Amino acid sequence: MGYQVFESDELNLSFGAGPGYINENFIEASDANFASVQWLVNYDQYFYDKRFQLFHNSDGYMSLENSDDWIINTRQGIRFPLYKGLTATLQYSYDYENRPSPDATADYDSKLSFLLGYEYKN
Repeated sequence: MGYQVFESDELNLSFGAGPGYINENFIEASDANFASVQWLVNYDQYFYDKRFQLFHNSDGYMSLENSDDWIINTRQGIRFPLYKGLTATLQYSYDYENRPSPDATADYDSKLSFLLGYEYKN
């Protein structure tokens, strides 16, 4: 279930929530899976006559069995339209797990990416 607050060529914002299921398959540690409640946030907005676009997408999951077991994944950044659908994106990804695998060295993963892509438009 969700709600689209804004939907246009310039600005999009939506929220969602509902049931989910997590299935984690580990190489060394024992696998984990659980029913969860999930939430979503998606935002993008162009600025200065569509010269660049800011965006943020996140999803989170909280176990229905143990409220101390939750996961959040985020992607945010800035996108530059280059030429006829070709885009350049600088993106920061941050994923956090409150109860990671026992063999994990950290409870988060983060990455800074530079991406080139093509955006199809109707």
